[in-house]
Amino acid sequence: MNQKAAEALYAAEAAGVKQIKMLSDEAGGRCAMGVIAEAAVGTPRWDGVHQYIRLHEFAGLSSWPLSDCPCCGASWSEYTMVTHLNDVHDLTFAEIARKLGPDHA
Repeated sequence: MNQKAAEALYAAEAAGVKQIKMLSDEAGGRCAMGVIAEAAVGTPRWDGVHQYIRLHEFAGLSSWPLSDCPCCGASWSEYTMVTHLNDVHDLTFAEIARKLGPDHA
């Protein structure tokens, strides 16, 4: 994850965006990937390959190689890891940014 994606997650947490386990809801809730998608393409939902490509270019999320989850050791692509950390480990937006962002250890 690059700095732009990490900053989007930090900003969402600072703004008090309700964190949920799906891209978005009508009440303004977002999952971590929904926050990144909205920053990348202007909407927390995407339905086309062009938006998907823009999301990848914006966030710098890789689909390969796999890496180990910093919480449980399961192997995921970085792209999928965002959702895994959000949905399975219930990490906050800021925690996900710290674990996957450019400054992670």
